[in-house]
Amino acid sequence: MKQIEQSISLPQFNDYNRVFDKFRFGASCRAILLVHVFPIDRFLIDGKPHIEYEPSKGKLQKRNRSLRKFQAYLGLSFSYDISGDSKKRKFHGSTLVRSHLYAWSVCLVSRKGNIIGGDVGKQLSDRYQDLRKTVKGKDCLVRILFKVTRMLFYELVNEVENQTS
Repeated sequence: MKQIEQSISLPQFNDYNRVFDKFRFGASCRAILLVHVFPIDRFLIDGKPHIEYEPSKGKLQKRNRSLRKFQAYLGLSFSYDISGDSKKRKFHGSTLVRSHLYAWSVCLVSRKGNIIGGDVGKQLSDRYQDLRKTVKGKDCLVRILFKVTRMLFYELVNEVENQTS
């Protein structure tokens, strides 16, 4: 564990660790995330998220391809298996990252109150409490994972962008 902590505290990860601090990720979660998302530039085009607009129902629909690719790397890409009357969601991507993020959300998000602290913790806690009223089972935490990865993506992009400018 000491080697992991030394590795994640290297100077090239300072921007990432500032963002991870906002989410209160532990050392093992940080290490796994760094393996999958460093450098964040691999998800961007010319330093910006790749956004496409597609026509849908007479309007232009915004598609953030960079965010989707980021979420896929973190194990939050899925397809539906439809057979007869059953419809099952099948996840793709890293099961390891998804399981670590799920455990993190069980420990820090699903508890009453804002355990994480700060604006990030408040947003996640409020969203979780709202979801619990209408969504049953573990689907509530899976939806939180999508929100967490979306917030994480934009925080990392902003942090890295601020350091380069």
